[in-house]
Amino acid sequence: MTPEERELLHHVAELAEENNTLLRKTIRRGRIGAIFHFLYWLVIIGISVVTYYYIQPYVEKMIPVLNTAINEINAAKSL
Repeated sequence: MTPEERELLHHVAELAEENNTLLRKTIRRGRIGAIFHFLYWLVIIGISVVTYYYIQPYVEKMIPVLNTAINEINAAKSL
């Protein structure tokens, strides 16, 4: 093997190692991004569910009031 070939082979090996390092970082960032994306939606859905259960009793109390208001409006329209 000539010195030029040896140098070229060494250069290619360095490039392959650098490429491998960059690919591993890219894959790691993708995985971390996917995990945070999942956690983001989990938090949004969790907050929505908790808010629903927190507000539900108040909404149930307001339904009869709204029905009464609708009946009064309909009665007023028929006059």
